[in-house]
Amino acid sequence: MLPLLAQIQTLLEEEEYPFLHVSATDKIPYERLLVSLGVDQNKRELKVEVTEHALPVLPKFAASADQPLPSKIQFRLILPFKVKNSSLNDTSSLLHFLNQSIDLPGFGLDELEGRVIYRYVWLTSPFHLDKISIITLLNALTLNLMLFSDTIESIAKGSSTFNDLLSEIVSKFKSSSHPS
Repeated sequence: MLPLLAQIQTLLEEEEYPFLHVSATDKIPYERLLVSLGVDQNKRELKVEVTEHALPVLPKFAASADQPLPSKIQFRLILPFKVKNSSLNDTSSLLHFLNQSIDLPGFGLDELEGRVIYRYVWLTSPFHLDKISIITLLNALTLNLMLFSDTIESIAKGSSTFNDLLSEIVSKFKSSSHPS
């Protein structure tokens, strides 16, 4: 197992996070951890895939490095619903809007598969894991999903539009700024 992934696995065990270690296969050629973040409002399990990858570096820089080169830790989760083709633009607008408002942006749209993903990439030393940062990141990811996944799903399925959401926000803002 790669150094940081092993450290993350140990941390998950210590903090009693439910997870599964998945070895590399012919189909998916890298090992990963699938970490359970609980269930959403519709009782669907949310699992974030955690992977570690070496960063590609030009040979002249790798040879002159006097310290280990950073590793890339990726946290990736596919939300458990599909986006209707007719809702792709509204969903994309919403995700862009949310990413500007949250501390750890990472919502994205896979237009080819019609899926919403959350992806966060962290560059760090391959030999030192900051446990507080990992726990904070997992908690922030969970919070973002709990706060926004219902709204994202409503727009993705075409039950409402991004303009409907903006109108609702403006209306609530106006009513709260003008007490009766």
